[in-house]
Amino acid sequence: MHPILRSADHLLRLFYPALCLACQDTLPQSNMQLCLDCQRKLPFTSLHENAKNLFTQRLYGRVPIQTGAACFYFVKGGRVQQIIHHLKYSHKPHIGFHWGKIYAKKIAQEAHFRTVDCIVPVPLHWKKERLRGYNQAASISRGLAEGLEKVHLPQALIRNIYANSQTQKGKIARLNNVEKAFSVAQKNVLTGKHILLVDDVMTSGATLEACALPILELPDTKVSMVTLAMAL
Repeated sequence: MHPILRSADHLLRLFYPALCLACQDTLPQSNMQLCLDCQRKLPFTSLHENAKNLFTQRLYGRVPIQTGAACFYFVKGGRVQQIIHHLKYSHKPHIGFHWGKIYAKKIAQEAHFRTVDCIVPVPLHWKKERLRGYNQAASISRGLAEGLEKVHLPQALIRNIYANSQTQKGKIARLNNVEKAFSVAQKNVLTGKHILLVDDVMTSGATLEACALPILELPDTKVSMVTLAMAL
């Protein structure tokens, strides 16, 4: 870095220090997202190592998927909640891309993910995406697609209904909130493919289920799922 640019960067960091997304401590480097202590304490899962696991069990009997996994376990008030909050509400889509690319390295080692043909994010309604400025699920799926070297199809699904947030809803309310909320926009592209469906958090699985069902109506089509986090 040029000395003048380095001095300007140091001055900027003096007044606007980079903070850890999870604990808000000052970071030693501006390109870091988490301090070393928070990095060590992140609740990574090993769900991707087995085709059938806690993730797939949550959807058992509801929608037939090939496999599914989450990068982190989600605990209310924990570090992962802080990461996802910044991803969704602080205009920081690069957070999703970063962790998507990291998780891609892990799932790429597993045979049950290698047959994936393309990657599709759970869509936001166009009004909500316009308000937020981006789709947080698409930022995660873009990182996964780059890391896995797979086709990224952020426009393959459409959200038809402007639904309220799922955060405070129970299981039945979540199901009713997203029933028939999604449709396939690129049927010819998805037909006959193994699709990796991506979202930020899996709680009841209602949103993922509602997205998978219209996809699975296409001939010879399979679905697997990945989320950044999974609520326990």
